Amino acid sequence: MKKNRKINIAFAGTPEIAFDIFEELSNKDFQINFILTQTDKKAGRGAQLKSSKFLEKKETYSVLQPENLNDNDFKKIILNQSIDLLIVVAYGKILPSWLLEHPKYGCLNVHFSILPKWRGAAPMQRAIANGDKSFGVSFMKIEEKLDTGGIYKTISTKNNSQDIYRLEKKFCLLYTSDAADEGLGVDLGGRRII
Repeated sequence: MKKNRKINIAFAGTPEIAFDIFEELSNKDFQINFILTQTDKKAGRGAQLKSSKFLEKKETYSVLQPENLNDNDFKKIILNQSIDLLIVVAYGKILPSWLLEHPKYGCLNVHFSILPKWRGAAPMQRAIANGDKSFGVSFMKIEEKLDTGGIYKTISTKNNSQDIYRLEKKFCLLYTSDAADEGLGVDLGGRRII
């Protein structure tokens, strides 16, 4: 990779914490090819249709909301783009193998637990319910099996009887400050990323 070329990334995420991390990434020196987020869903007591916050970015970025990740039209859109790295933060769907294999340097998952504990969905909620004394975020390579790839880095913090919303904000701050200070150790063709 040429030293002066921007790293082409794509981002997959759905909830607000993913949006907050995306905001931080968008201020870095990356070329963001597209954002992948889940389709609008009914949520809450009134079953109101809730849209992804990423739709606010439609004027600046290509925001994709495929119902089916194996849809041929969606696959064509993705496969026609050169991507160095796909960063995934709580996207909410298992990525098919063709999508995992497409980025030149693979896919990086930001998972909100100290792996290998609490693999899968809702790791912070399960850690709180279990009474865990510390929480963490793991940065890992995505492989076909759920949360089994190599771990690049883990950041942890103590549980001071915080609710999930405060923990999410704390992890965003830890992520952005720690990654900015030290990087994650992810090497893309001789260039350290995030």
